[in-house]
Amino acid sequence: MVLLGEIIQSQQYFSRLTTGVPSLDQIFINNNNSSQSTLLNKIYDFQSAPSCQAMYLVTTSLIISHLQNNNSVIIIDTLNRFPLSFITKHRDFQTNWLNDSLKVYDRDTFAKLYSFFIYNKEIPKNCMIIINDFHELVELYKLEMSSSYEELLLKHHIDMNLVYIHNKNNNEKLPMPELPSTSDLLRTSPIAKFESHVDILFSKLIQLCITQSSMIFLLGHLDTKYQPYKTRPTSQQQPSSQPQPQPQSQVPPGRVVLTPYKFTKISTRIIFYNDWYHKTRHFQDTYTTGTTNNPIMIKEDKLRMVLAAKLELPKQKLMYNPIYFDVNEPFYCNTTNSGTTYSIIDLSASYLSDNDTDVDIPSSPIEYESTSVLLDVSINQDATI
Repeated sequence: MVLLGEIIQSQQYFSRLTTGVPSLDQIFINNNNSSQSTLLNKIYDFQSAPSCQAMYLVTTSLIISHLQNNNSVIIIDTLNRFPLSFITKHRDFQTNWLNDSLKVYDRDTFAKLYSFFIYNKEIPKNCMIIINDFHELVELYKLEMSSSYEELLLKHHIDMNLVYIHNKNNNEKLPMPELPSTSDLLRTSPIAKFESHVDILFSKLIQLCITQSSMIFLLGHLDTKYQPYKTRPTSQQQPSSQPQPQPQSQVPPGRVVLTPYKFTKISTRIIFYNDWYHKTRHFQDTYTTGTTNNPIMIKEDKLRMVLAAKLELPKQKLMYNPIYFDVNEPFYCNTTNSGTTYSIIDLSASYLSDNDTDVDIPSSPIEYESTSVLLDVSINQDATI
């Protein structure tokens, strides 16, 4: 039984957490300056585009702030290791946390991960649990489940063929091998069995969040898909009165897109990716006046990629405008980090010199578009505007 006082106390712990980005804290933790924190003891989904360090920077800030509140953190490595250098190089890191408040486990299969939460009785209260590469591990388990079904069916067909050939060559009538009536090969599909196992794991994780007042963060990368699309005719293309022949074997045009893995138990998701610096509030306040409608000419030395995070609430069909940030460096200000530590700069906050000017952070929720396309990765990062 979970007491009401324990729930209130755990929410107080969670309200002290920070992502290291004030603009992201405003919508993810502080509920747009509300007195009630939006962080609860539940499961959160973090998914990142390839070659983007934003997810680990934000997760590290959450870990450090949780450890500073004298709470425990468990990191579970699955297919890849969590980059602990992000933690050890954080300016607030303390070495006495290692192997005491901060523990790391290796569970490289779905079965090992499931067993960890079934048999591990030492998870403390108010613990933050990080599962690295969770989405890739689940996807691998689905492929392994389908492969095992196919192998068993293939073996059964081979056994039937061997008996048939033996009977034909020796003029015998040995009975053909049959699958048991209780076999899963006859009762359920591999995808249905896989989904049931994932549901059981999520039920266990939710139970752990409730009984131990814990937060669980699922870390992974976006799924890659190829989606066809229709090209729009340009203004230079004039309609022709005569129909033009189309090649019979023409492959429809398409592009590579990144889409999030979707789990029905997830109510809060943050997507991390790289985006252009000139889209940020920092660029607007630093290099533009905001008094002209003429196109802005961007110099080549200002064309750079920064980090972006987009908060989504799938069950409420809402998502927020992206929050931009980056690792602080001399490009943004005159201060420099030491060689052993780093800091994060919020590029979505206002940097106007007039302190009386109130500029809202672009974080108001917008309608959630149910689309499989999230990011177009067919454009080269070095492309110019």
